[in-house]
Order: sequence, then structure tokens, then C-alpha cells
Amino acid sequence: RLLSSGSRTMPRHRTIRETIDWSYRLLSADEQTLLRRLAVFAGSFTLDAVEFVCGEDVLELLGALVDKSLVMVDGGRYRLLETVRQFATEKLEQAGERDRFRERHARFYFELIEAAEPRIFAGAVDMATMRRVDDELGNVRAVFDWAEENASRSELELRLLYALHWYWFARGHFHEGRRRIEEALTRAKDVPPLVRARAYVAAGNAAVWQGDWNAVRPRIDEAVGILRKSDDRRTLASALQLLGTALAFADDDPQDAQTVFAEALSIARANGRDVALALTLYWAGLAAQIRGDLASARTAFEEAYRIGADLDNMPAIGHALGVLGFVALAENKHAEAIQAFRRALEVHAEIDDRWGLTQVIEGIGLALLDVGDAEVGTRLLAAASAAWLQLGARPGRQAEFEREKDERIHQALGNDRLRVVLASGAALPYDEMVAIAREHVARAIQPTAERPRNAAPSLRVLALGPLEIWRDGRLLETAAQSGRSRELLLFLLAHPRGATKEQIGAALWPDVDPARLRNNFHVTLHRLRKAIGSEWVVTSGETYAIERKGLGYDVEQFEKEARAREPEKVARAVESYRGEYFAHASSGEWFEEVRDRLRDLYANALTVLGRARVAAGDHAGAAEIYRRTVELDDLNEEATRNLMTALARSGDPAAAQRAYKRLADALHRELETEPENATTRLAERIGRGETG
Repeated sequence: RLLSSGSRTMPRHRTIRETIDWSYRLLSADEQTLLRRLAVFAGSFTLDAVEFVCGEDVLELLGALVDKSLVMVDGGRYRLLETVRQFATEKLEQAGERDRFRERHARFYFELIEAAEPRIFAGAVDMATMRRVDDELGNVRAVFDWAEENASRSELELRLLYALHWYWFARGHFHEGRRRIEEALTRAKDVPPLVRARAYVAAGNAAVWQGDWNAVRPRIDEAVGILRKSDDRRTLASALQLLGTALAFADDDPQDAQTVFAEALSIARANGRDVALALTLYWAGLAAQIRGDLASARTAFEEAYRIGADLDNMPAIGHALGVLGFVALAENKHAEAIQAFRRALEVHAEIDDRWGLTQVIEGIGLALLDVGDAEVGTRLLAAASAAWLQLGARPGRQAEFEREKDERIHQALGNDRLRVVLASGAALPYDEMVAIAREHVARAIQPTAERPRNAAPSLRVLALGPLEIWRDGRLLETAAQSGRSRELLLFLLAHPRGATKEQIGAALWPDVDPARLRNNFHVTLHRLRKAIGSEWVVTSGETYAIERKGLGYDVEQFEKEARAREPEKVARAVESYRGEYFAHASSGEWFEEVRDRLRDLYANALTVLGRARVAAGDHAGAAEIYRRTVELDDLNEEATRNLMTALARSGDPAAAQRAYKRLADALHRELETEPENATTRLAERIGRGETG
């Protein structure tokens, strides 16, 4: 109205209108037709969208509009300036074409989203698809607006909502997703039962994401009844999973929940070892955790993780790791918990899963409380609580968990200090909350029991994986960043009886003249003593060494347990191997030798542990161990055969065949050869249904 009225107070807008009108009159009839039809697009759009909506063979016409600056182009996508789009909308209405082309626009984006649904089911499964939906979100929202105008479009609207609802989860659009689903269901009339059932599943998921357990039923009961009569087994498994979740969280009926989850898992397994099964295992595990069955919860979460790892499915990996961290916390396995949280944090950050990130940061906060870092832990917990409110979401939790969390926070901090920390945490921006969690998560590795408040001074060095140096229970970040001083520390740790200046110089500075070597040595020694405390570097004559009393060194413990005969000790050694010795360091002959020796010892420990688990009949556990062996050397045929056999015997022959294919691809790529006959015959037997 403003543009057409020619407001006296806004001559600039009147001039813009006149300029666009003048440009429009200079267009050919075909160019005018295309420009007005482009008005149905909201935001940017692609050439294939234009060809579907506006007609074929439009590329030349579209290029002409770009040349005349009526259409903008950026990175292969096109858009109209808002003033041009308003003008084109007016022309489209005058031509009597608005309804027809809005419907074509809706049909294109409806088909695009429905085709994408399998690749966004359960979250950001396929990042390329997620980015495509990101680009088209303005147009998809325009389709919803179009559908809301007429009750006859309810079926298309509900189908679109079902196809899109996991995208809203992945992108943290919880309020929008819940609102659109609820409003659409209120309007919907005379839609096919199966369409309604799927929409009820979408509504149930949206309610679960927000922790509104009581809203899941009775809709999901009706959905289950409809889906039992259909051939849509995947959605039936999802509906049963939601019913089990409602029984576990809202109705507090653990026995009925167990029965429902057993049926959901049975159907999901029959559908295939896919992300839908991992999702069902996730919620079945949470239900087990609620009823206090931590062993069943761990089993479910570990299987969900293995599925995610086999499929390279980031959401399944991240969410399984997160809940495994909470199980480990409940079992007082703090080192295991923090490792799981650290890995989950990186996965969720990579795909920007806000629900997963917030849940994991809450776990990190609790872990920090356990190791005495009360202020940072409480700050992160407060930040996570604020993030849940901002997201409009809540994790799968019982009220008892929240009460216990609040009680622990009050015990950790006095009331006066607590108010300050809670306020500062609640005010943290989201990105800063994630950054603080990343910065402090390593501090929870060492359990509180290992470093009581009044203990004597201690030094703890973790050299398997990224180097971490702890002094009296605090991570020395400066020491970890000082290259030569940390290398000197590790060299001395590798020589318990000590080393002379000449021996140290030959290892650290092999090509330096004697004068520079003396200077380098004394500067580096000074920096090391300043970083860890001068009392930890001791001398005896010409020999320098690290004080062993009060020292904790993961390499020594790893070597001792890796060589043990007891499977429990070997298992501890395997879990303590966070990565290669002195990871991320530049090459050096002295530590390359240590690195190779420890890697070989780790490989041997994996072999011993794998055999022990096979002997105990734990084929799933053996598969996890052999998978690590293969990760260490993807050309190791014996390890691959062991992995294939364990996977087949644990009921997953498809994963065994994938392991064989990965080996064959690696051999062809690296050595231009084929797998050994024994490996190929094993794959053939597994393919015939034999267990290897």
C-alpha cells in the first residue's frame, strides 16, 4: 500500500516504485511473466525450483532479469529484493495467477522435503541435506502459510510437518516445531488415518523434546492402533518407543514401559540395524536408567553407539556417548564419564546439535562437581538450565535427578557464593558456555578420590594422547603449551634413573653446537621448573631426574597393566590409552621409539582382551575391542577376521560384511592387492548365514 499510494512523506519510496515500474515496462512480455511469477518465492531459490514452478526453458529469461538488476544472484541461488518482490506480487495478482503459482511453489517444496525426510530422520544425519533445508527454510515456511489458509490442504500440511519435524530438532527450533504441529492438528479435518498417525508421532516427539511427558498420550495410543494395521513398520516402532517413554517418564509405570520397549525393539530390529533402532535403544536405555537398572541402560546405549559408529551417523554417536557419560557418573566411573562427555561434546559441536550440546554440558558440570571444581561446574549447570529455557526444550530426566542436582550444588557452594555463580552462569551466551566446557572438561579426568583436598603435593602426567600435566589437582595449561619444556619433562620421565645434560642435548637438540646446547638446556630447564615446581626436578651429580614420590604417570601404569595376565587389568590398560604417546608433537627420534613401543603394547593388549571376551562368550564386547585393533591398522587381516567373526556371532552379519569391504578397499588402495583367501572365505560363510 505504501509503494502504490505515493506517500508525500516518503518520496524516496515513491521514486523506488517508479523506477521498478519503469524497468518492468522495458521488459519483454516473457520477462514480465517470469518476474511476476518469481514473487511466490520467499528468500532465495534455485534454478530447478524456478523451472518447476514457473516453467521450463527459463534460464535465458532469468539471466536477462539478472542483467537488468531485477533479480540478484549469489553462489548459484537467486533472490528478489523485497521491494521488487512486493511489486511482482501485485502484478501476479493483477494477472490472476497468484493462486496457481503459489500451489506449484508449495508442491515443489513439499516434494523436496518429503524426499529428504529419510536423510534427516533422528537429526542431522546428512549434513548436505540439512544445509539444503537451511537454504530453503524461507520457502518451506511460505508453504506452511499457504497450507494454513485452506482446510482442504490439511493432508499436505501434516505430511510436510512429519517430514520436517526432525529438522527442527537438529536445528533447535523446538518452539516453532511444537507450535506448528499443534496448530495443524487442531485445524486438520478428514485426513487419512495413516497421515494423522504420523503427525501424532511428530507431535509426540516434539512433546518429548520439551519434557512434556503427559502430552504424549492419548494421541500416541491412537497412532499405535492405526499403525498396527499399516505396513509402516518404522513409524510403528517410533510410536511404540514414544508410548514406552510416556509410560516410563509420565506414568511412572516401569513394568509396562519395559513391555512396550521390548516390542518396539523387536520391530525396530526386524526393520534393520539403522538409526531408528539406535533411537529406540537410546530411549529404552533411559527408561532402564530410571528404574535403576544401570546394566541394561549401559547395554542399550553401547549398542546404540556401535550402530552410530558403523553407520558413521553423528547424532547417534553423540547422543549415545552423552548418556553413557551419565551412566558412568552414576557408577562413580568419573574418568570414563568425562571421556564420554568430551567426545560427545565434539560430535554435537560439529553438527551444532543444541539439544545434545546442552545435555552434555550439564553432564560436564556434574563431573566437575565430583572432582572439586565446584564454581565452574555450577556455572555450567546454571548456563545449561538457562539454555534449556531459551531452546524451549528439556532432556529426558526424572524429577529426582533435578532435586539431587540442586542439592549437590548447594552442598558445593555456600548460599551467598551460590547466588553469584548461578547468576553469572545463567547470563553466559551459548557459544561461551560451550567454550568454557571445552576448556575445563579435562580437569575432571582425575577422580576426587585420587587427590583429596589436604593431600601432599602431587604431579600427574598424562602422555598417552594429548599431553596433560596436573599439579596438585590443577591442570597446568602453560606447561602443556611450552614445547621444549614438556619434551624435557617426558624425556626425563622416560629415563627414571635420570639423564645427563649431554644425553638430553643429543635427544632434544641433536644438531646444535655445544654453546647453544648449554643455553637451550638451561633455559628449558628453568621453564620446566617454573611450570611444575622446582622440587620435581632433582639432581644427583651430573644427572637430572623427575622426583618419583607423589608422581602419577599414565605410561608406567599402562605398561604394568598391559603386561598383566588378568583381563580386568588389561581392560584398564586399554581404556587408559587415550591416543598415541605425546600426540600432536613434531617428530623426534627418541620419542618415536617410545611411541612405537607403546603402540605395539596397546595392540597386543587389544588382542589379549579380545580373546578373553570371546572365551567369555561376550562377542559384542569382543567386536568393540577388535574394532579398535582395526582402527590401529586397517590392513591387519587377522584383526579384521576376528572383528568379522565377533560381529557375526553377536548377530550383526551386515556389519561384518562392511568390515570386509573396508579391508578390501584399503588393501586395493594402499597395496593394490586383494584380501587373503581365508578372509574372503570367512566373508562368504557369513554371507550364507554362518557365524564364522
